[in-house]
Formats: sequence, structure tokens, C-alpha cells
Amino acid sequence: MNIYSFEVLDSTNDYMKEHRKEFEEFDIVMAKNQRAGKGRRGNIWISTEGMALFTFLVKKRGDKAEEAYMKLPLLAGLAVIRALQRRKKIHYQLKWTNDIYLQEKKLAGILVERRENDFFIGIGINVNNAIPIEIKNIAISLQEVCQEKIEIESLILSIVEECRKLLEEYFAGNWKNILQEINAINYLQGKKIGLRAGNLFVQGIVQRIDENGELEILSKEGLRSFGMGEVVKERILVKLEKNLEILAKIYILKEANYDVIAYTEEVWEPFWEQKLEKLQVKIERNFGKEELKEKYQAKTLEEYPNLFPLEYYDEKNIKEVAKIFA
Repeated sequence: MNIYSFEVLDSTNDYMKEHRKEFEEFDIVMAKNQRAGKGRRGNIWISTEGMALFTFLVKKRGDKAEEAYMKLPLLAGLAVIRALQRRKKIHYQLKWTNDIYLQEKKLAGILVERRENDFFIGIGINVNNAIPIEIKNIAISLQEVCQEKIEIESLILSIVEECRKLLEEYFAGNWKNILQEINAINYLQGKKIGLRAGNLFVQGIVQRIDENGELEILSKEGLRSFGMGEVVKERILVKLEKNLEILAKIYILKEANYDVIAYTEEVWEPFWEQKLEKLQVKIERNFGKEELKEKYQAKTLEEYPNLFPLEYYDEKNIKEVAKIFA
């Protein structure tokens, strides 16, 4: 296990993928800053100095089925929590499939990517960093809770070592016990959620993570399991206007896991189209508000005068967030 440290990279995942022939299993690439960090579905990932930003390599075992590797995000998440628990026993929780939560706020995110038989497990953890204003109501750092500065490289090494040991447990046939441990810290269990999987949108109460690593939801159609999808809150319709503050509000809602559908009947110049691309949000151009409310079973932003987390943002704060799109 070797660790390669950089001051700044576009993305630790991308760097390791581009140079994958140079790395052994469980080698680590870490960076103090990322210029083009990303989350699942290509979402913007804001990175600030003081975070643990790293990627490590896991190689496919020749005798293991493809399906076995579908659980890598869950295993990586549990490895992070095990390592954190060894440092300070706090109630960390795993949000299916790839986030770590603490005190109802996001502490860490995981992105697993693949090239041929190589899996790249990218992890970003809020460690010693100050949380940016645009996500301070939905994110948290370890330093904020522990009231002490944490040595990042040793934390990263302990996480990767935990993952190495956990994979040995898993491939030795201990998934049943591992799954019990995961469900004991299942952030979504018992919560009413919405799940977007492609064009499908399901609402219901989360029961557990099942034997296949899928999320089990009890909806009005009955008990269903999902192997992939985005957990969201309400569906919100937002009318697009040519001002950065509207884009900032959409961004804040997305970070808080609202399912945002933006709509407009205007023609947008390339200058604005480039800014819309940053949002990674569904944009409807051919329907009016009432049609979209019916189509998506959604409410408009105007129907929520005090919508979390926007209720915490005054005009000055919104302008600060809008700088992302300037």
C-alpha cells in the first residue's frame, strides 16, 4: 500500500484511471485540492483545503462474480465508518449507497468507477475544512464535532486498511454479518423518501438494505427493491430566469436532495446555456407550469414560502452562492 500525495489535481479518480498501470492494489492517490471534483451523476463537488480527498485501487478477483462488486460503495462506506469509530465513537450513519452522515448532515461521499478489471474508489471527507456557506446547513466536518485538528494522511491510510480487511471478510463469505452491521447504521431506515431511478419515481418508507445490497422500500404498490437510484425529497418546479440567484437556489435545493425540475419557454444564449450545464438538472422547455405540476406530481417554489434549506439563506448569502455560476 503506497500513498501518492499531490497539492492539487483535477480529480484523484481521473488521475488514477489515467495512470492505472502504474499502481498496485490499494495504492492511494490523495490531493489537498481538486479542481474538477465530481460526485455521482456528474454533480458538482466543492472541495476546500482541509478535506481528505483520495482514491484507491481495488482489483477484480478472477474467481468472483461481477455481481459481487456491486456492493463496493456499501463496503467502502462501512470501512470509512469503522475507521472513524476507532478514532472517536460517534453515531456515524451510512446513507445508501454512497454517503456518510453525522448529526443529520453529510460528512463524506464515495464515488466508485471502473475500467476493465480495476475499480477506483474515490472518497471525499470533510475533516479540517470550513464548510462553504452554500452547504453549511446540510454538511458537517470532523473538526467541527471533535474540536481538534485531525492528521489527514493517517486517517486515509486507516480507511484503506479497513477496506482491505473488510473485503477479505466479504470474499470469505461473511456478507450476512456485514449486512447486519450496515443496517444497524442505515441512515434511511424508517424514513419516508422519494427515489428516482431513470424515469421512474417511487415514494415510500425505507425498510432495510437487502441481501443484494438493494434498498427495500414499502410503497403503495407494495414492497420493492432498488439496486440504483437517487434518493430525493420533494419534487420542486422552478421557473428559470436569466439571473444567477435563481441558479443558486436550484443548486442549494439539489445539494439538499430535492428533485428539481427547471422549466422555461425562453431561448437561452450560449452564455447562459453554459451556466445551466453546471446545474446537472432536468430542464423542460415545451410545457407550461400546470402541465408540469401534473406530469411530475410536483409543487412550485412559490408554494413553499419557507422551504428548507432556503429559509436559512438571506439575499446576501444567495449572492455568495451565485458566484459558483459567475
